Amino acid sequence: MATQVGISNTEASNADACELAWGFGFHPEMGYQLRDMGIARREGITGHSALELHYSGLKNGRDYDDCAQDALNFLQEQRVKELMAGDFVDTDMLESLNFLYATLEKYFEHYRSDVDDYEFLGVEDFFSLEPEEETDFYLPTRLDVCVYHKRGEFKGETSPFDHKFTYDFWHRPKFVLNAQFPLYILALRSARFVGKRPPIVKRVVVNEIRRRRLKAPMTSDLFKRTNFDYTSKRLQNVFNNHMKKAVHLAHFKRLPWEEFLEESKASLGSMACGYCDFKDLCDITFEGNDPSNVIEATLKKNEYGYPPLEVIQSERT
Repeated sequence: MATQVGISNTEASNADACELAWGFGFHPEMGYQLRDMGIARREGITGHSALELHYSGLKNGRDYDDCAQDALNFLQEQRVKELMAGDFVDTDMLESLNFLYATLEKYFEHYRSDVDDYEFLGVEDFFSLEPEEETDFYLPTRLDVCVYHKRGEFKGETSPFDHKFTYDFWHRPKFVLNAQFPLYILALRSARFVGKRPPIVKRVVVNEIRRRRLKAPMTSDLFKRTNFDYTSKRLQNVFNNHMKKAVHLAHFKRLPWEEFLEESKASLGSMACGYCDFKDLCDITFEGNDPSNVIEATLKKNEYGYPPLEVIQSERT
């Protein structure tokens, strides 16, 4: 069998919207992303980086306050970099960093009990799920945090712990009609940790941090955690649904770029194209012109990716 390729939920979702856009972002010969992203996306990425520092420290047994301070110091360093730009300061990003600093300062104070509630098994670690039938692809996932519940209603369970920087808190339909979380649960069930029994994984912990600017917010307006579980039937159906798209994408990944262009379909139209990262590249592709200048001016190599399957499958210490 050919070397297996990874097909993630992110890829499948992108391809559902437009196969050509998926190709620009994930085909091995392309793999691009926007050079300059919108403020909402940058704020989420920066917030995730700060939380990664915090929870990595907790996983390594460091003092809670020191871990929180590491995250805040990171944000402060980013603020200083912006201020050093002088007249070229990105005022939107500076405001965003100020907001993140103030918000996460409250977050760390509010969730001091994390060290008593959870054992942190992994931070930004990769997990994988292979279909039972023989295929030439696998499902990679990267979890913000993997936690073991040390106490409370779900004591003894292991859960994916996912950060969401969101304008408003999620309503039930966003949890129910979700492909990401069920696939996280299934992948984590396949994981093994050195010195521990196979994990019991029934639910995801969704860690929402609100991006909306409020005049005098209460703590309950800023943060919310939801423990959400899924029936076995739904988990299987979501996985089957992923498989339908993954089969096609695994095939696409093995094609040379020119052959991919011949077989794939662009979802042209205002809904699909209006906010697409690759609309300029798509435009010049349909004209049959050289895309080099557009790529150089607006895009950079995609930072999204995952390690080989054998690395993901290795036991964790």
